[in-house]
Amino acid sequence: MLIPMRATEARTTPANDSRHHEIQTLKQQIAALTEKVNALQKREAEIHYKEKVTKTEQAPINMIQSGNDKAKLTISGWVNRGMAYYDNSRNSEWKHVDVNEYSSRLNIGAEANVSPSFRVGSTIQMEVKSNSSSAVDIGQDDNQSANVSFTKRIIEVYVDHAKFGKLSVGQGKTASDQVADLDLTDTNVLSEGADLGSFAGGVRFIKGNLPQGALAPIPGATQGGSDSPDRDRTAGSVWQDVMGGRRLDRVRYDTPVFYGVTLSASHATRDVSEYAVRYAGEWWNTKVVGAFGYANVPYSAYPSGSGTQTVRKGTRQYGGSAFLLFPIGFSVGGSGAAKVYGDPGRKTGTLWTVKAGYQHKFFDWGNTCFAVTYGEGQALYDGTSTTNPSRYTPTTFLEDNSEKIKVYGAYVVQNIDKAATEIFAGVQNHELRRNPYGQMPFIQANGYGFKRILALIFGARVKF
Repeated sequence: MLIPMRATEARTTPANDSRHHEIQTLKQQIAALTEKVNALQKREAEIHYKEKVTKTEQAPINMIQSGNDKAKLTISGWVNRGMAYYDNSRNSEWKHVDVNEYSSRLNIGAEANVSPSFRVGSTIQMEVKSNSSSAVDIGQDDNQSANVSFTKRIIEVYVDHAKFGKLSVGQGKTASDQVADLDLTDTNVLSEGADLGSFAGGVRFIKGNLPQGALAPIPGATQGGSDSPDRDRTAGSVWQDVMGGRRLDRVRYDTPVFYGVTLSASHATRDVSEYAVRYAGEWWNTKVVGAFGYANVPYSAYPSGSGTQTVRKGTRQYGGSAFLLFPIGFSVGGSGAAKVYGDPGRKTGTLWTVKAGYQHKFFDWGNTCFAVTYGEGQALYDGTSTTNPSRYTPTTFLEDNSEKIKVYGAYVVQNIDKAATEIFAGVQNHELRRNPYGQMPFIQANGYGFKRILALIFGARVKF
């Protein structure tokens, strides 16, 4: 049985629909007006704030703008300061240092997108160091303004295409830069890969206790610069980071990444040519990185005041590193490198390192990272003052060839993510031995020991 619709309902339905539509339209208009009012109020508040800031000369960071609206300007960097304790087994001293591994610096970058796959840019990176951990020595007066250096690191322009690769021109990293320094322990702020020489780089080794006249000078050989007869070369001069950081005026090309692999080549001032291959990928949730490089340095550096006299024959260098970071936070890796000298009678300098670490988020602040490292180097010192090969004698490189240094250390870094800060502490021990040219046979037979150098650094890096 059908129930007929009431006449009143049939008559009122269209009218109700019309009124409902009008109400919805009015609500939308009111919402749009409210949004405009809120936007105007926000804009007014921003203008008021900017006027207030301008009057107090305290411009916020987000008000920094590029002088050219076609390029994006970026300013970044960090300050890396620490307190260091150095002990050469005869004297000890506390120092206040700039931690050289990642020294305090300022980066200014500009970049513009020509197309979604093509960009051009420039970089200026300056280093600001006061009492670098790679230069200070025990007993040195370092509380002077003259010790603050403001030096160039990178001054370059580049073009980068997703399909054709990246071309960089100017002062910057060469192709083999840091191929021996790969490190996934996240303790890089203190020690990175094979770069172990800057932790206490300026501290000189103290010669062991020997009878008077036990050592005789070698005609034409370098005995190591010193301020007193019992002080020898610095830790940083006998451990040199072969295939480590290298920044020169150069042109460099990097291929696009192909299955995690990148090839690089560069040519720098004084015909320095370099080539490198790098890999970064992930296998079974394990991060894997590796690199290998070769550098031909045909000319040795001119010693101070040498003018145009005959220079030494330079070096050929090669080496690399690899590292694994497992999903449980454990990491392990190592490096090896060699420096083949062009000088007659000079032994090839070598180094190798191993490093292991563990990182875990014990606190909400960020990861806590631990690492230990060990390295050995031999015949790495490259500062013999004799530059004319015709003056070399059979004993010119006798001591240089025999030098062997061992370095081992431990590090801990606590990240504070919300503050872009790392708090760190680390310790390194340095041991040097040498077979010298001497007057006493037992010294030459047993080797010449030096007192060890112990270094401790703790501090913080704050990024901006």
